[in-house]
Amino acid sequence: MSLYESDKLPATSAEALVEYSDRYLAAQGADVPPGWVDDYGDSTPVNVPETTYPLSAMSGKFKETEGDSAVETMGEDKLDLKVVEYDMGYEARLVDLLTKVFAYRQWNDSANSANIAEQNHRADSIAALLEAGESTLIWNGQNFFSATHPANTKKPGLGTSSNYQATPKDCNSIANIIAERTAMRAVKDVNGKKLRVNPDTILLPTEKFEIVDALIKQIQVSVASGTGVPGGGTATMTNPIAGLKAVHVPEFTDPDDWYLADSSLVKKMPPWLCARWSPGLELELRQWDTDSDFFKNTGKLKNSAHIWYGFALAFWQGLRKIKGA
Repeated sequence: MSLYESDKLPATSAEALVEYSDRYLAAQGADVPPGWVDDYGDSTPVNVPETTYPLSAMSGKFKETEGDSAVETMGEDKLDLKVVEYDMGYEARLVDLLTKVFAYRQWNDSANSANIAEQNHRADSIAALLEAGESTLIWNGQNFFSATHPANTKKPGLGTSSNYQATPKDCNSIANIIAERTAMRAVKDVNGKKLRVNPDTILLPTEKFEIVDALIKQIQVSVASGTGVPGGGTATMTNPIAGLKAVHVPEFTDPDDWYLADSSLVKKMPPWLCARWSPGLELELRQWDTDSDFFKNTGKLKNSAHIWYGFALAFWQGLRKIKGA
């Protein structure tokens, strides 16, 4: 051990705990590059452990004025979301922290690991919700991925829309991508009119991402009869799906299923909610020092990081699931 490394070791247990706290706070305050969870859903801090999200269901049309003005009564659904506490921790023998550089480095690095683990937890949780979405009941009485979503829960006569393709389709196919984009454009708004959905993004598991990304980036493609080629056979043409964006979602566990998204619509009508509640540092970072029974019994210091999150599926209109093949 060099003299420089020796100088970096803590002199006391209190110093080791303070150093950990400082690094933990610095990691929490660092800017995290937005990932797919933030880009295509809603990630919002909340100030209470249980939040009610209003889901407006207003509809209306202009009519010729005849006597009294035409008015509609506001119809509104809601989604109640409650956060759940999660924790992770790290412990180390005090004698190791005072004498071993590698042990002390690991101790400090674990403060940064808590922030990384939190981001992974968010992504894993939302991915799990999406993968179970065809059997998860939501606020409008349908499963999140369903072929029969009501356009307006207050006016059943306005019809239904689909955001789910149950028949397996390979995403490595221009014809399949075009067909599913076309189906998604038929989604209705609360008036029963087409919502003007513009699917411009494909969310993909690791096993299919590179294939589809390469397919999208091709300038010229050979397209078979039935996809716009006149007279049958095949033809070389400008790639009709150029300009779409392929997004890698490593948290997906199914190697085949894929999802279409409208990147603009999901900002207004997020398909998922990711709510984080912060009750304060005293509850978020808990430490066991030399005065604790834990230390007296084990000779170890301990840190435990706690986070509070709520996850839910919300608006279905901007996201479509296609079973893969």
